[in-house]
Amino acid sequence: MSEKEMLKQTNKLLEGLKMADYQLLKQKSMLNQNIITEDDNGNIVEVPARTVFQELYQEKLSVCLIED
Repeated sequence: MSEKEMLKQTNKLLEGLKMADYQLLKQKSMLNQNIITEDDNGNIVEVPARTVFQELYQEKLSVCLIED
């Protein structure tokens, strides 16, 4: 595989990862769920997915309420 082909495949993979990250964060936001991430100091924290989604993508979402 040439360097140009490897770069093309790498870019496709990165785009797929970005899309998957977007969809996961959007779904968790709509279900009003939290995600585990790290803060600026490297500490593990749990934050609302909606907060992260809105900061990253500047989109507003509705909450989907599901009763068990």
